[in-house]
Amino acid sequence: MSFYVPCLFTFSSITSLFSCCVFQLTDIFRNDYHKLSVVMIFIEQVRWDEETYENGQFLTTLNGIFQNLKSLLCVMSNALRTQDAEVVDFANRSEAMNQRYRTMSRADNHDRDYIIMRESYKLFGNLILKYAALKDFLSSSP
Repeated sequence: MSFYVPCLFTFSSITSLFSCCVFQLTDIFRNDYHKLSVVMIFIEQVRWDEETYENGQFLTTLNGIFQNLKSLLCVMSNALRTQDAEVVDFANRSEAMNQRYRTMSRADNHDRDYIIMRESYKLFGNLILKYAALKDFLSSSP
């Protein structure tokens, strides 16, 4: 299974999005940053389980997703900083995924991992659509 999240935005394109409607965009970025950092915690756990309990068949794919998420979070954080805004609501491992979901049976882990990947894929798709529409809207605005 190929699970690739294309990055449509660079630091300069994200920074240019801030030039209009700075306050609303800052809130949008902060909210999306938080959502993505929670997903990163989930992916981190899936990666750990794959490495520890499974044969590592999906480890390369999971590592790629993890690294892309980390890069995207860095770009978003830098874009916020250029507007004198900071990430104020960091995701916490113990709150995002409590211990009950970390210590489950292997069968339950497989179900949990499937749900994580399915919902992450939906979130990535929605974010791509949202930011593409936002970019189109701002580039067509006078």
